[in-house]
Amino acid sequence: MLGGVVRTLTLGPRLIQSILLLPELLRRLDEIERHTEAMVGNTGSMDRSTAMLVIEVAETNRSIRLLAEATQPLGRLAGRLPGGRRGETLP
Repeated sequence: MLGGVVRTLTLGPRLIQSILLLPELLRRLDEIERHTEAMVGNTGSMDRSTAMLVIEVAETNRSIRLLAEATQPLGRLAGRLPGGRRGETLP
């Protein structure tokens, strides 16, 4: 019985404390929401950057291939010249 009376007496202060904490809880939830939205925005930005990087790497590979194709005949020509390195091959 005494335990029930003690719980009843402490219920009021605990209820008031809980109500007083509600504004802080709402502020923290708003802060979490803002951070979450920012993270989603950053993820989208990273996705776009990654896509652009993939395109640039593909363009660089294409440029390297074209450069190799363009210089290969020059390498063969240099090998035929006097003093040219006939034993070396280009990749």
